[in-house]
Amino acid sequence: MAVRGAGATFNGLYYVQSVSHTIERGNYTQDFTLKRNGLVANIQKVAA
Repeated sequence: MAVRGAGATFNGLYYVQSVSHTIERGNYTQDFTLKRNGLVANIQKVAA
C-alpha cells in the first residue's frame, strides 16, 4: 500500500499487517494496521 500526503517521514510503501471489519445495522467499519521497515520513506516519490 502506498501512503501519500502524510509528510516526508510517513510517505512511502507499507504492507497491511491486519484488517478487521465490523458490520452492524446501518454501519460498516473497517480498521487496518500498516507496517513498514524503517522510519524514513524508502522511496523518493509514490506514484499516483
